Amino acid sequence: MVLNGSTSNEKRQEAEEYLKQQRNEHAQDYIQTMMECVQQHPEPDVRKFCVQEVRKNLSAFSEGTYTNKWNELSDNLKQVVKTNLFETLLTEQSEGIRHQLADAIGEVGGSVLSEEATKNQWNDLLPNIFKLINTGTTTNIESGLNIAATMLAYSIDEFLPVKQ
Repeated sequence: MVLNGSTSNEKRQEAEEYLKQQRNEHAQDYIQTMMECVQQHPEPDVRKFCVQEVRKNLSAFSEGTYTNKWNELSDNLKQVVKTNLFETLLTEQSEGIRHQLADAIGEVGGSVLSEEATKNQWNDLLPNIFKLINTGTTTNIESGLNIAATMLAYSIDEFLPVKQ
């Protein structure tokens, strides 16, 4: 398919380069915009993309083309991310997006907990997971267990007893 002399693949590549530039040069604004889209965009595919971008940009475990931007965020935005991911999880109607939100919370949480410099920056993570599981709502229990499983996959050492 040709659009204005360019193939759709070329347009996609241009868009990907633009997004890469924005996340690398303006991480704070980029993550803030992605979080707004996660919460407010009417299109499920856009919300799904934004959840993936938040996860990939705030995790130490993302593929090589991404750099963990967690330490570049203001404390206020870190709190917004932590709070709003959980709040959005509770209200999201799409099962697929709820699963991606749980994966994002688990991976970003595991990343934060696994690094010495940041491991105290999400102290309410485990209590929030337990709150989800204890609600008695099937979708919340499933989401809480998915978060825990994902988090453990990335930061199991943080939960093992210290051996002397």
